[in-house]
Order: sequence, then C-alpha cells, then structure tokens
Amino acid sequence: MSSLTASERRKLEKLLGMETGYVLGFSNREFAELILDATGRQIFTARYDYESGSKANRLRAFWQREEDRLVGKLMAAMLEDIDASAL
Repeated sequence: MSSLTASERRKLEKLLGMETGYVLGFSNREFAELILDATGRQIFTARYDYESGSKANRLRAFWQREEDRLVGKLMAAMLEDIDASAL
C-alpha cells in the first residue's frame, strides 16, 4: 500500500483530470501500455477492479494496492507524458 496522503491523492487527481473517470487523454490501450511499461503491471485485471472500473478508479486502486516504489515509477512516467505532450 502506498503512503500517499489524501491531500496528495486529491492533487494528483486534479492534475490528471480524474474527476470524469478518465486519466489525462489516455485510451484504454494507451493507459494499459504506459502502466505495463512503467511498472510491469496489467491494470485491466481483477486486482485493480474498483467501483466502476474506469481508468481513474483503476489508478486509485493501484495507489491503494501497490507499494511506494511502483506508485512513484508510474507517477514519474505519467508526469513525463504530460511534459512530452506540452512540446
């Protein structure tokens, strides 16, 4: 379980646009590929099936179930993606 605080989760959710159930502009395929590449985890498995199963809820489940090291790797990859899309 990661040690993200509620305040940190809220900030990340806002940054990633998760209030609508999406994460950034990722399609399901792009989202799954990014997570697999960054962490070696398959996000569309029962392990991360949380509430509606949306990308945002799957990411929330990832934050809850995975250790800080993996969460940090994933968030770094997502931040790099945000930075690259700004170019």
